[in-house]
Amino acid sequence: MRSPYLSALFLTVAAGSGNAIEPANPNASQSARKVLKYLYDLPNRKDNRLISGHLAGGSTGPGVQDGGYRFRMSEINYLHEVSGQWVGLIGADYCVGWIDYPNPLESQMYYKDVNRGLIDYWNKGGLVAITHHQFDPRELYTDGGQAFFRQAKTRLDISLVYTPGTTEYDNFRVIMDRWAEGLQELEDHGVVVLWRPFNEATHDGKWWGVAPPESFKKLYRYTFDYMTRVKGLDNLLWVYDGHALKGVNAFTLSHYPGDEFVDVVGLTMNWDSGEPLQPTHPYPNKVFACVEFNVRTQLPGHTIQREYDYMKKLETVKTHLPYASYFMSWDRIWGPYGRGTPESVRQLYNDPWVANRGEIPWQKVDLKRR
Repeated sequence: MRSPYLSALFLTVAAGSGNAIEPANPNASQSARKVLKYLYDLPNRKDNRLISGHLAGGSTGPGVQDGGYRFRMSEINYLHEVSGQWVGLIGADYCVGWIDYPNPLESQMYYKDVNRGLIDYWNKGGLVAITHHQFDPRELYTDGGQAFFRQAKTRLDISLVYTPGTTEYDNFRVIMDRWAEGLQELEDHGVVVLWRPFNEATHDGKWWGVAPPESFKKLYRYTFDYMTRVKGLDNLLWVYDGHALKGVNAFTLSHYPGDEFVDVVGLTMNWDSGEPLQPTHPYPNKVFACVEFNVRTQLPGHTIQREYDYMKKLETVKTHLPYASYFMSWDRIWGPYGRGTPESVRQLYNDPWVANRGEIPWQKVDLKRR
């Protein structure tokens, strides 16, 4: 019997074969179109086919204690010092939705420092990805504002978020307007963003991750419509992260919002190595990516050990996910900065498969060539 997590995938493969790659947003900028096509074509290369990426941290306001998650270049610099390479893709978190501070809009969604760093890296030849751990819209005006289900007494009915006339609807509009302010600044500087609005779609620890499939799809589509058609953001490439809690490396399309709303299908790789429990397959007209390239740990606090051979992660991609176009590793103790042995870090970023900053000539893409 075909797995329900894969059935929608096979249907899409059969229906979409032979069509040219097009962005979900029909008004996407020329730069966004070129980046998308460049990513799509990468698996056909023999080398420089998997773009390296690393998260530089999150958007916390001045004076906020964030546990070391504030956006910074120190880890990117460390990876460069060890490997001699600058990662090809720099990541940021547009909401640090677990900080208990008054006014979460200002304490958790402060974009000045984040955008400055992203624009600088883009201008030096890197690509940009943004995710977020958005706090529950019901907590917009409370002390804190939690992405994770540990503060709210009741689960959020996310249908209220896209239903006019509700407090949840009004609050989420305020949140999306703050997203748009930051993203508009990036667009004004020519930056294309790989935008992952609801990471790990079915993670039951997050307010959006416990929703029935149809409710989540409506939320994603509503968000897409507001950001593209109402706010007019044409620099976004939309990422769907089909992480499921069937296993640490399981993948689901149960909440997939539809081809017309997605540019990149992503897999969260939060395990050490080996074959995925549910091997995925690329859409014929979607980029596939390892949107989190992490090694989970039970280490106390934020202990840096650097004991793990990160080449195991790369070999897993080569063997089981050869159609992936990029990976994004997490910061602190989850990724190669905190876990990778220096030798494996050097090998990872110098492997012929991997493309780093300076090896991503997306500007040369010919959009007329099929």
